[in-house]
Amino acid sequence: MSATYEPETIRRLMKDHKLDVPEENFDKRHAFLTLTTTTLFFWNALAAEKIILAFNNIDVIPETVQEPHPYYLSWGFQHAFSIIRRYMHEVPVDAEPLELMDYEPVHYAAALLHEHGYVVAPDSIRWLQPRLSEITKDEKLSIDVLQRWQLMDKSKLRNATFEEDPVGVQLVHLATNHLYVEEMHKRWISDTNALRSRG
Repeated sequence: MSATYEPETIRRLMKDHKLDVPEENFDKRHAFLTLTTTTLFFWNALAAEKIILAFNNIDVIPETVQEPHPYYLSWGFQHAFSIIRRYMHEVPVDAEPLELMDYEPVHYAAALLHEHGYVVAPDSIRWLQPRLSEITKDEKLSIDVLQRWQLMDKSKLRNATFEEDPVGVQLVHLATNHLYVEEMHKRWISDTNALRSRG
């Protein structure tokens, strides 16, 4: 099956062969094709949103703003840029995400972090911090949170306890986000290995 087939073509072929494939697989394929054959991800917030949602196994609703949770932003952006660096050879391997992304998707993502109460961007999307700081305007809290976060043992986050204060609340955001990305990465590796073993 050609890698250039559009999702609609694949859907029709699967139906002809009476194969039941989860909708999320079509969304992921569409996301992959959009990411690697167009520049929409870099400048269109809605397109970036759909790609991010698809990579998180969330049903994509075209033409509808779905506002991804920060967890989804973290894994979605991380996974998207790993694909970009592997398949888009015109993009420098060492290019920083903020150098590649236009204002619209960056501001949208930072605004979503702010709406969920983040003052420090999670590790995998720390490049959003300059835009997030422009919105939150709480430099002292950001510095305090980042200093505490950097001292934490990330291998012990599942059993960590946090103070019920502004810094503690922010550390909970970062810890749960970190654990989600870690779990999604493990799942991706497992799925990839399973596909290779079938080949």
